[in-house]
Amino acid sequence: MKALYILIAIALIGVGYYWYQSMGIDSNETEVMPDEAAEIEPANDDDETATVEAEVTINSTTSVDSQVETETEAEANVKVFSLSGSNYEYDVTEITVTEGDTVTINFTSVEGFHDWVVDELAVATDRISAGSTTSVTFVADQAGTYEFYCSVGSHRELGMVGTITVEPAV
Repeated sequence: MKALYILIAIALIGVGYYWYQSMGIDSNETEVMPDEAAEIEPANDDDETATVEAEVTINSTTSVDSQVETETEAEANVKVFSLSGSNYEYDVTEITVTEGDTVTINFTSVEGFHDWVVDELAVATDRISAGSTTSVTFVADQAGTYEFYCSVGSHRELGMVGTITVEPAV
């Protein structure tokens, strides 16, 4: 019977923890619940009274700080480029990033039907028509200079190209 009381106490602690997490309290705060004894009365007076003591310390500061630092470092290596394509040309023809950067290309077609492709990095936007915008995000994981181009019809041969240079990480 004593084991049952202990299991109930553990379940109540778990529910309390779940409730605490769902309250959305600032995770940079550290809260320590006081050390209090919870007495559970038995179903009838013939059984022993079980006393369960529990101290719950919720300290998520370390894990949250680590997560924030990781996101901040990752955000520092995100490069966003907006470019547009019209018939047989891009408005941006040179892009430079560092190896390991996360790159987002926001591509808008101002006239015609186009896309943005880099074969060596295995990346491409959707093909879109005039007035539409699409995006692609990738990690520039291979240093070098690569041609980007429009893969629609003969647009590449007609000069709808540019270069993306991925500089080696230092």
